Parts: sequence; C-alpha cells; structure tokens
Amino acid sequence: MRWLALSMVALALIGAASVQAAIPPAERQALLDLYNSTNGPGWTNNTGWGAPAGTECTWYGVTCDAGETTVVQLVLSDNGLSGSIPAGLDNLSGLQVLNLSFNQLTGGIPPELSQLSTLQMLDLGWNELSGPIPPQLGNLVNLQYLLLQSNKLSGSIPSSLTGLTNLGPGWLSIQSNALYTSDPALIAFLNSHQDGGDWQSSQTIAPTGVAAAPGPGNTQALVSWTPILFIAGGGGYRVSYALTSGGPYTFFGITPDKTSTSLEVTGLQPATTYYFIVESQTDPNVNNQNTVVSDPSAEVSATTLANPIPTLEGAGMIVFILALALAGLAVIRRQVV
Repeated sequence: MRWLALSMVALALIGAASVQAAIPPAERQALLDLYNSTNGPGWTNNTGWGAPAGTECTWYGVTCDAGETTVVQLVLSDNGLSGSIPAGLDNLSGLQVLNLSFNQLTGGIPPELSQLSTLQMLDLGWNELSGPIPPQLGNLVNLQYLLLQSNKLSGSIPSSLTGLTNLGPGWLSIQSNALYTSDPALIAFLNSHQDGGDWQSSQTIAPTGVAAAPGPGNTQALVSWTPILFIAGGGGYRVSYALTSGGPYTFFGITPDKTSTSLEVTGLQPATTYYFIVESQTDPNVNNQNTVVSDPSAEVSATTLANPIPTLEGAGMIVFILALALAGLAVIRRQVV
C-alpha cells in the first residue's frame, strides 16, 4: 500500500509538472495560426506541428524558456512557408526571436507584431512582403536586429523607427525594396545602422521631374522624367494614363530599361486632357527574387492637339517651299507698285 501511495504521489507530481510546463493556450493558438496561414502541410520541415497540447516546445523551429512555459524563439527560415503572417503572432508574449526569412510570405507586415515587447530580433528578409513598414514597429524598444531586405516593401519609411535605440551598427537591413524618406534625422539614423551603411542606392523609387507634353500628332503625348539612382537589376519605367485626375489609370507600357528618360504614349483622343503617372520597376535579380514596383510619381497632365502638326517630306516639302517663294514674290511686287 505504501508503494502504491508513493507511486500515486509521483504520478501526481509528474502531472503537475506537465501542467506547469505547458505554454498558454493563446500561444499554442498563435503557432497553429501561423501553421494554417502559411501552408504548414507544405513546409519543408513541420515535425511535431499540431501534436497535442504540451508538446509545442518540441515542434520544429520552436524554442521555449527553461521551464517550457512560453515560446522565446520561432525560427522557420528557408522552410517553404507561403501565405500571410497572421496578426495573432502577437500572442507570443515572451517571444525574443522571430525569423521567417527566405520563404514566400506575401501580404503586409502585421502592425500587431509591435505588441511583442520582448522581441530582440525580427527577420523577415527575402520574402514577398509588400506595402509599407508599419510605424508601430518603432515601439519595439528592445529590438536589436531588424531585417526586412529583399521584399517588395514600398512607401515612406516611418520616422518612428528612430525609436529603435537598441539597434546595433549593421543590425538593420532594409535594402532592395521600394522605400524612401526625406527626413534628415531618419536618414542619418538609418545610415548609421544599415548593414554596409547604404540602404538608399538599391531602392526602386518613383522618378522625379515628371512632365508631359502633346505629341506632334493629335493622338500622342510625350511623358518624360529624371531616371532614378538604382538602374541595376533590369526593369524600366511604367507609364499609365487616366481621363480624370487621380485615376483610375490605364497601363500603357514600360521602357526597355531604367536609363530611359521618356516614353511616347499613343492611341489617345484628339483635343483631350490626359493625366499621367510613372512607376519604376525592377525585375527579379540576384539581390531580390521579386518584381519590385515603386509608388507612383506625382501626376502630370497634357492636352492632345486638336489637329496634328503637319509634316512635309519629299515632293510635299518642295511644293510648300515653292508656295512660300511665290507668296514672298507677291509681297515684293505689292511693295514695288
């Protein structure tokens, strides 16, 4: 009986330890949300994922604290994840490292990741993420590494990133996107933390100096611009037009490369005002697997001619010159008389 009693006590203690070791249900659900949102069955390695409660700390890529009561690292780099990052990851309240790099993640960066107050590393580089950098990421005051390079992120970089005071030199990577800022303080901050010190020269941004003028014919317009700094990686400038300011825009065409400075838009209606925008495009290359398109340029407008400017060639030009000469002679005769 004494042996049986001791055995029951031991089992109770083991059971209690197991209960204590389980991560919170909200954290388990956050992991399952990621699995379901990113095609978990198709991952390169999904060992353990979806097993019963209490096993989460043994799932591939998951690391828990010593007591196995909370997830502290989630590392699934180069593991075939595809789909979007679920907002529910913010329930991993003790997370210190989130590394989902080198996958095929799409959509935006969830602003909810800013709730991960203990996060020290956020690595989402080499995916297919698009849209802006959420300004809320500036709230991650414990962040030491921010790696977002080689995605399709676009737009103005939020000045709130200057709040990431724990970033080390070279521990920021935002190159090979479509990002920009004109904020001097933010530029200085980014330059001092960017890996290699240069984040601007690889950005696919909108061209400046965009202008439009009517073409020689009454169905044409010439759109011109100043090329961007980043001309490597292939691509060109996409020109679109609209009949009303602000769009909707119709895509017309793309230049053969990013050194081009203009494109003639044809097939327009005579005596009509058109509105134009230009976007830069970089094709997939060794530094980015994605087609990256900038935000649109400032809109410009031009009104096509009511009648085409006459062009004379060959015999027509000769007749035109003779007519001018005869008109000139007539004027001289009148003056003499």
